[in-house]
Amino acid sequence: MFGHLIDSLQIGQKIGGGYIVALSVAIIGIITGSVMGNHLRHEALEGLEYPQEEIENFQNLQSTLFKTKDS
Repeated sequence: MFGHLIDSLQIGQKIGGGYIVALSVAIIGIITGSVMGNHLRHEALEGLEYPQEEIENFQNLQSTLFKTKDS
């Protein structure tokens, strides 16, 4: 199907086409990696919220217990 089209191109056009294909693959890879990286980073940050809340709750409880003990 594309064989006839490619055969009819001049060498400079074939080289230019090769560069376009290579750049397209690189750009798609960069965009895909960036989107996936942002998604995974967001998930990781959400996973840190719960332990941080637990630490704050524990610190509040500890502070309350010390205040009660001192009274």
